[in-house]
Amino acid sequence: MTFLPSSRNGGYAYGNNLAIRPTLPADNPPSYYLLLNPDTQVRPGALKALVDFMEQHPTVGIAGSSFENKEGQLWANAFRFPSVWSELDGGLRLGIVSKLLSKWVVTQPMTEQAQAVDWLSGASMMIRWQVFETIGLMDEGYFLYYEETDFCLQAKRAG
Repeated sequence: MTFLPSSRNGGYAYGNNLAIRPTLPADNPPSYYLLLNPDTQVRPGALKALVDFMEQHPTVGIAGSSFENKEGQLWANAFRFPSVWSELDGGLRLGIVSKLLSKWVVTQPMTEQAQAVDWLSGASMMIRWQVFETIGLMDEGYFLYYEETDFCLQAKRAG
């Protein structure tokens, strides 16, 4: 294990970039980077499952794992990009309006099956090396929150 000291707390994107940046120009960079919150409990086989998924789906640039609360219930980790419609629904929270705007709600229902999402929580993201090569590192202008949303948006725009 290698520790990289930092002279400042620059936030989530800064800290991840600090570790990732020196590896990108290497002759043999890692195939994947795992961003994982330090308070995460990782189940046996979870890392292998993420790597296997990436190997079986070579066009996927970013994958995430599921999360559970203490009671074992799935915790939302699949999201749509925010939009005017999702903000309208979030502000109104009216039954009929919410039903009409349901396809724009930011939080997507969690399933047991792999699903395409707009963005996922940076608490657990496996990112293919080529994503960084194509779009660069995370925007350090975000200290905490939305950096993964922006990063996933940039990745989606890049294909």
